[in-house]
Amino acid sequence: MPKTSSRTWQIANQSLNVAINSANANKSTPLSTTGMIKSYFMAVSASCSVALGLNSIVPRLKSVSPSTKVILGRLVPFAAVASAGALNVFLMRSEEIRQGIDVYPFNSATSEGNTGEKVPATSLGKSQKAATIAVGETAISRVVTSTPVMVIPPLLLLRFQKTELLKKRPYLAMPINIG
Repeated sequence: MPKTSSRTWQIANQSLNVAINSANANKSTPLSTTGMIKSYFMAVSASCSVALGLNSIVPRLKSVSPSTKVILGRLVPFAAVASAGALNVFLMRSEEIRQGIDVYPFNSATSEGNTGEKVPATSLGKSQKAATIAVGETAISRVVTSTPVMVIPPLLLLRFQKTELLKKRPYLAMPINIG
């Protein structure tokens, strides 16, 4: 894949990540627009740096076999997306870790007031530890959820390319890859 196309997809992916992370952030500790823009550019830079760096390092590895280099090369996009996705979460939600997030009593997101209407529960206070755990779990989930899509298809296609079907009909590689 050309480097420009790869960068374009990394930028698109990080734009989506910023939108998701912003929408899912704990609103008791908001991130400024400047902070969001800064986090976005740092995550895009990290993503592109990982992709470009690994694309240049993998072919020069001397201690691994050629087939292992091919497999590692196929996993470079996953490494770029996973590392940037996790970094994006930490950058976009860094204020939560610094200031803490509101903690509420268990099972009491809302309670009924004297009039029978739902009343939001009162915060027990802010917790940096709860924020660190929440942000960390979110970052891990970004890696785990991208794994099936970013790891399994490239490895299956690599295996499939070694079959007689694709050796005789290489033009089928693109439709199979898209599929």
